[in-house]
Amino acid sequence: MLETLTIKNFALITEMQIDFSIGFTILTGETGAGKSILVGALGLLLGEKGDTTMIRTGCSEAVVTATVIVESPPLLQWLKEHHIVPEDGQLLIKRSLRSTGRGAISIQDEPVTRNLLRELSSLLFDLHGQHEHQSLLQPSAQRKMLDRYGNLEPEVESFSIMFHELLSLREQLEELKQGERDMLREREMLSFAVQEIEDLAISVGEDEELEAELKILSGHERLLEAISTVKGMLSLSNGSLSGISRSTQALEDAAGIDPVLQPLVDRLESVRYELEDVLDEVRHYADRIAFSPERLDQIQERMQLLRQMKKKYGSTLEAVLKYRDEASDKLERIEHHDEQKGLLIERISTLNHDVRSHAEAISERRRRTARELEPLIMEHLSGLGMPNARFAISITPKMSQDGSPSCTANGADTIEFTISANLGEPEKSIRQTASGGELSRIMLALKTVFSRAERIETLIFDEIDTGIGGTVAVSVGEHLHALAEGRQVLCISHLASVAAKADQHLVVEKSSREGRTETNIYAVTGEQRIEELARMLSGSTNEDTALDHARTLVNWR
Repeated sequence: MLETLTIKNFALITEMQIDFSIGFTILTGETGAGKSILVGALGLLLGEKGDTTMIRTGCSEAVVTATVIVESPPLLQWLKEHHIVPEDGQLLIKRSLRSTGRGAISIQDEPVTRNLLRELSSLLFDLHGQHEHQSLLQPSAQRKMLDRYGNLEPEVESFSIMFHELLSLREQLEELKQGERDMLREREMLSFAVQEIEDLAISVGEDEELEAELKILSGHERLLEAISTVKGMLSLSNGSLSGISRSTQALEDAAGIDPVLQPLVDRLESVRYELEDVLDEVRHYADRIAFSPERLDQIQERMQLLRQMKKKYGSTLEAVLKYRDEASDKLERIEHHDEQKGLLIERISTLNHDVRSHAEAISERRRRTARELEPLIMEHLSGLGMPNARFAISITPKMSQDGSPSCTANGADTIEFTISANLGEPEKSIRQTASGGELSRIMLALKTVFSRAERIETLIFDEIDTGIGGTVAVSVGEHLHALAEGRQVLCISHLASVAAKADQHLVVEKSSREGRTETNIYAVTGEQRIEELARMLSGSTNEDTALDHARTLVNWR
């Protein structure tokens, strides 16, 4: 139950706190006084989208805060699941809008998301705005109402998931069928590529090795010439080694005379040994090297093939081999196409049966719910000045354009609310027959029945009395008063006949202060309330006839 509502810097409101009580609370005021501002502030607490235009001009932030009393088991369970602990049975809900475009939402001073706020508010409040009158005309909205009353929403959601899975599988099957011709062409192309690559027996790094070998074979003559030169220059007979040997011997003789030369002898010996080793390696290399025109042709041909593979399948041999592996995997999937197709057809058949079965179960539950709901609605319509009304919920099989049974994500039913408002008249669709006043009463009857089933503690009606007057308005007022027994009902109204039935009367008033317009809300009792009702009746607060009429209305009980 809403206990207090504090609004600061919101639209025309500078700052105000409104205390609410259990029972029927009415809010009245001149047209344009700002009653819609209050609905907008409440909408923020219900998780509706806010924007910076709601912030009072010249202010940087608007804040709406509510203190609510929590008692219902579903609400307490939700709080437990989200680890939110009330304090002395109360919750503090706060929402702010900032001129920077950023806002903040908190429950018990803990930051929460707008989605979480919506979840909580759906258990606390039920706000009925004027736009819902028109939504009642839509079959989709009527279907949602029926499912909501029958607690069918979880089952319909589960069905929707199953239905969309069936659609997805059917699309996959259709794609398989449409792609079979392309798939055959692709299989031939992939098979050729895999075979071509495997026939070459490519190895990673092979092209680099061939490049090195090709370089050697192509430079064979230069290699032989260089080796011959080295052998000649280092030969023991007349080459460098011969000179070094003689020099070593001479220096060794000199060292016998002067030992200081001995290190030079050792160094020459080391050089001689190193040159002899180099000469030996050069001779071995010369023995191994051989020129083969055939091998040169083989390498050039092989490298040409490898270049062709890289041009067709990848810039490197690693990429070519990766293409082969991926093509092989795809071929394997294609080879299993018939198997996959068979499994898909089998799954579709099973799921199609489950969808039909589930849809039939939902239809049966909807029919039972409709039979339960119809007399309840008619009972409340009778109390709302429509004693001869016959309300019915038409549930018929959904049909496709060719006349065959059809199904959508919400089931296999076409649902429509019908009514006969007058004795002897046939039942017709609400959207065809209901007037504005009748729509208001039908919606009020539906809200009454649904709220009792869902145990919502606070109901908020924004001008539920649109299009009615006279004795019907009196009936609506009495109905709202009865509805508020044991719960909280807040209603914005222009009708004195409705306002007079309230337990608490709040007046919304626009005034000017220091050159600025402000909206204020205050409670009226006693003679002040009589004067407000008189204003609603005649536009004047001091007309005797209107004042007498207002007193009569207030003393209705």
